[in-house]
Amino acid sequence: MKIAWLSNPPFTYSGYAIQSKLFIKRLQQSGHQVVAVVNRLLDEGPAMTMDGIYCFPGGRGRWIGDNFHWGWRGLMEVVRRWQPDIAISLFDIWTFPHNLGNMIEEAGSVWLPITPIDHDPVSPEVLARLQGLKFPIAMSRFGQKKMIEAGIVNPLYIPHAVDTSLFRPYPPNPIVRNSMGGKDKFIIGIVAANRSYYDRKAWSENLKAVGILQKKHDDVCLYIHTIDSQLEDGLNLNLMATQFGVKYSVPDVWQMIEGFPEHKMVDIINAFDVLLLASRGEGFGVPLIEAQACGVPVITTNFTTGPELCGSGWLVEPKSLYYDEQYSYQAIPDVDKIVEKLEYAYNLWKRNNMAEKKMEARKFAMNYDIDLVYAGYMLPVLMKAVNYQLAKKEKANEKDGQIRSNKSHKTTNTRRKSRK
Repeated sequence: MKIAWLSNPPFTYSGYAIQSKLFIKRLQQSGHQVVAVVNRLLDEGPAMTMDGIYCFPGGRGRWIGDNFHWGWRGLMEVVRRWQPDIAISLFDIWTFPHNLGNMIEEAGSVWLPITPIDHDPVSPEVLARLQGLKFPIAMSRFGQKKMIEAGIVNPLYIPHAVDTSLFRPYPPNPIVRNSMGGKDKFIIGIVAANRSYYDRKAWSENLKAVGILQKKHDDVCLYIHTIDSQLEDGLNLNLMATQFGVKYSVPDVWQMIEGFPEHKMVDIINAFDVLLLASRGEGFGVPLIEAQACGVPVITTNFTTGPELCGSGWLVEPKSLYYDEQYSYQAIPDVDKIVEKLEYAYNLWKRNNMAEKKMEARKFAMNYDIDLVYAGYMLPVLMKAVNYQLAKKEKANEKDGQIRSNKSHKTTNTRRKSRK
């Protein structure tokens, strides 16, 4: 089978990129031909093969005129020229044109968009693009449920996954742990992008909560795996932390720009005592699964995907909901509740009673192992799409045969009339 796959470049280290690489490699191992259409970095540059994956440019960058552009033009070129059986996108669907599904169908393929739902209810911009699609796919059970509530017919489900053979518990690397504050300290880790002009990851609430905990306990350290400046149109986290009295460590900014290979992320996560990701809304939340795969319990918001991905840890209740620029609701986590859950984790660590939580975390994360997700969720969806394509071609062939038969019948009648 020929598959076009649009997402972040699989040779980089973003969440979408890593997921793309995990799935594309398995598709290739199953004998499928895959072209990765990358929505950044290559832009108009040449196509290239990286790590055995052929990568095609997504087009002229992120912006074309006044319209957001995230690689769909490149995807359409691949669909028209290469004629793949299936076109898959792993990205936020609101960045694409409303009629992209029809455009792909008219070119002979079928679109399988795997998209996050991080608002409640589904935002109008997302809903408008889901309407009428043959194979809308949610990456969370929450997203699937909200699609159904919004009237989307038969939404499918393919969750994000983790390579549990790589992300697994290890004794903390003393060098890594010392860089975060010391082996005898309680290490809170936050792994989250800082690329939004509004506070989607709830940095203000999380940093404020950690600042309160650090005032109570002098053996609490914070490591934030992000760019803490406004370099990528994010927030000035350094200023924010100063205002809240928070002490933290952060990676070198150039290393963050380059990205961290997965084996380094395993070292980093295994140095945590708890992962904090009490955001305002997640489409999935890969760090939650990666942390638990390493035996690290998590603290996350009781909203969107939080309840289904918190297998070992604590849920933070929202203080309130707010209506944002996507014309739907996200949650503002309660700072006092974040402090409360951090205190629970700290006390377990202090009493050396984290073992049960760590075992629970690992056991839960195994449900999202990449090989299990690929076999149990990706392949059945692909079979549905293949069967749809086969039925469509069979119907087209029948119609074409009928047309040829009618033409032949008319020709025969004409000849008979001419003989008379």
